[in-house]
Amino acid sequence: MDLILSLMAWLASAAAYLSEVTLYALRAGWVTIVQAVLSFLGVLDDWLPTLDIVDNAVMRLLVMGGMGFLLGVALMVILSLVVGDWGIACCFGLVTMFCAFLGLVADPERDWGVGDLPRYGGPSGPQTPLNL
Repeated sequence: MDLILSLMAWLASAAAYLSEVTLYALRAGWVTIVQAVLSFLGVLDDWLPTLDIVDNAVMRLLVMGGMGFLLGVALMVILSLVVGDWGIACCFGLVTMFCAFLGLVADPERDWGVGDLPRYGGPSGPQTPLNL
């Protein structure tokens, strides 16, 4: 009976650690995308210094919405050649809205660091870093 309980506890601990690592990977991917957007906007701001793109949320929204439009058009053309489905217009809209959302939330004053990797806690359970 103790063996079954310890096995169940180990499985629960492993599942908790796996979910923690999965959430960390999702957050790391999101932070990497936002950092890339901030770098792109910084370069664009250096090219067009009068627009002040990085510090203005509306300008970030418009620039990244335009970028999403271009990416959406490219994806729509490629997917329409491959699939031939009318639902590709939905992909176009989602990509455009996602890039506009990225432009809105990519505030350079926030800390967009990835943070520490989760540590496997062993028998005491997973120990989530406080910054996660």
